[in-house]
Amino acid sequence: MKFSPFPSLLVLALAVGAGAAQAQVYLEASLGTGKVNGQCRDLPKCDATDVDSRLSLGYLFGGGLGVEASWLDYARVKAGEEVNGARAKLSGWGIGGVYRYPLTDRLSLNARGGVAWNQIKASTWDNKITTQSARERSVQPYLGLGAAFALNDTYSVGLGADFTRAKLAKEKANIRAFSVVLRSVF
Repeated sequence: MKFSPFPSLLVLALAVGAGAAQAQVYLEASLGTGKVNGQCRDLPKCDATDVDSRLSLGYLFGGGLGVEASWLDYARVKAGEEVNGARAKLSGWGIGGVYRYPLTDRLSLNARGGVAWNQIKASTWDNKITTQSARERSVQPYLGLGAAFALNDTYSVGLGADFTRAKLAKEKANIRAFSVVLRSVF
């Protein structure tokens, strides 16, 4: 009996095509309130709550599993007054895995986790003169949980909570954000 590769190649092409039909690229943006739990060095008026945002590009393979890369813009911390004070700006990049669990055709629960390359830029001032400035990067774990509602085949909206931390001079700051999320599927 002569072997013909055509049926095997046809089955393989159909399987790859079916997998590609389930795969999807998406862009996700979140905007919300972030909070940094860290040291304000006994300065008055410690404000560690600010706007927090994330922009992610992801790829879902099918079965709810995927990967994404994110730009993270965390809350700013400001303590003290005009004369004496401190300020810290936090940002980072993240890469990790995602899982979307469908509850219904339109509603899903979402989880993300991975590593973030976080950066803190901090400065202090006394008598309106900058006395110290520092910048440090650290690789930290991150975790995100959320729920999304599909408006149609392209757009969905949701709520999310994201958690990570950053480090400066051996001190760790815990970062958390609660956001509104908009997702567009390509």
